[in-house]
Amino acid sequence: MDFGRVSGMDATAARGAFLILKKYCRNRGITVVFAGVLPRIRKLLLKNDVASEESFYATAEAAIKFCETHLPARSTFEAHDRVIEPVNMLLQRFMGEPEDSRLALDGVDHFRKVEIPAGREFYRVAQSPDSFYLLARGRVTTSKNADGTIEHDNPLVQLKTVGTSSIFGEVAFFSQQRRYTAATAMEPCTVYEMTREQFEAMKKQKPALSIRLRDVVVQFMALSITITNSAEIVGQTQIKDLK
Repeated sequence: MDFGRVSGMDATAARGAFLILKKYCRNRGITVVFAGVLPRIRKLLLKNDVASEESFYATAEAAIKFCETHLPARSTFEAHDRVIEPVNMLLQRFMGEPEDSRLALDGVDHFRKVEIPAGREFYRVAQSPDSFYLLARGRVTTSKNADGTIEHDNPLVQLKTVGTSSIFGEVAFFSQQRRYTAATAMEPCTVYEMTREQFEAMKKQKPALSIRLRDVVVQFMALSITITNSAEIVGQTQIKDLK
């Protein structure tokens, strides 16, 4: 992360957004390094256990060099040919639970394993959010209406590609709002599906797990909003600097 243009940060951001980001990246095996961090911001990140001393580099170039020389690259073949993981392991990583987590094991009976062919739609814009998914194998593309509306059958623009071990469709599911995005399998996929009916059963049978799932999703939503707002602030600052 290049902090070259970051001139200030408060404790709330350090404890909130960046701790959530740290947990998110750790669960997915992502190494985070920081470049060009001012001393006072570095001290704040260290104090709030967001980063360790070895995570900081003087420049973005130095950080990139570290990543290129010390972080192993995973080939496309390895990423797509690996063994399909059971749902409890995916849940364990997503929720940040320890390997022996009882919560993750409790979720096994509430997800349904489904094989999806390439090109199949999981859901469309404006649909009712009746399910969300854990992606065990394959890739999924998400899109939204080009005009930003939530209407049926409008032209779409791609948002992002969802990779293995990720969750998708959860934001609309937990907010219970019509879907703002569409999702389509880019290749044959294996997913674990949680339907509304299954989630309601989980709330009664395993309330701790349902609350934990909801809370993690809310944390990620908050992180996404924080990152978006931060990017807008940086962009506005850069525009002012150019004037």
